[in-house]
Amino acid sequence: MGIAIASGDILACRAWVSTAAQAAVNTYNMTCISVTGGGVTDQDLAAAFDAVAVSLYAALCPTEVTYNGIQVYFQRRTPMVLPNPVKSVSSAGPCTGTGGILPTEIAAVLKYKTANRGPAGRGRVYLPFIAGQFKSAFGVPTTAMSVLVNSFASAMLSPLVVTSGGNTATLVWSLMRRELLPAPPSSTQILQAESAEKFGQIHRRGDYGKLNLSPI
Repeated sequence: MGIAIASGDILACRAWVSTAAQAAVNTYNMTCISVTGGGVTDQDLAAAFDAVAVSLYAALCPTEVTYNGIQVYFQRRTPMVLPNPVKSVSSAGPCTGTGGILPTEIAAVLKYKTANRGPAGRGRVYLPFIAGQFKSAFGVPTTAMSVLVNSFASAMLSPLVVTSGGNTATLVWSLMRRELLPAPPSSTQILQAESAEKFGQIHRRGDYGKLNLSPI
């Protein structure tokens, strides 16, 4: 059934992908800015975000990688009682990229900014398990990879309108900040996002250490 989303709620949408030896997750915080009818739930958001995310991850990752789906949970709600996560696996399945998988610590980089200046107003998403087709002969990302990441960035910058039975909830991609307790988290809308047009590294995604599994 899910839990109804209210204006001002912040929810984390976590995109999971996995290989035989490793799983990786990217978290996108979404802030609800308006509600009509009050009947849209976290489960509805999971399904809607799943439809957006699969277009990036399924194409960016090779066939050795599985797109597992989306896990959603509340970061902030009123009252501040946070229910268990929900998930959507309706788009789950093997990815479609070619050329094998690049070393798993290599990531595509999606950079973003809010209206706030300085390091606290910007950030990066390290997109995992890149297909070999997206590395050029010179060892840098291909134009096709930048186009794919920028297309996803454009979709993320548009408000996500989730509908259910005539009800709607509008959410925006946000940079969340945790406040000193007992104050709840706050958020700032992300206004700019694009491919960094370079590869990044995140060493904890390397093929070593404890096996990391997707929870969905």
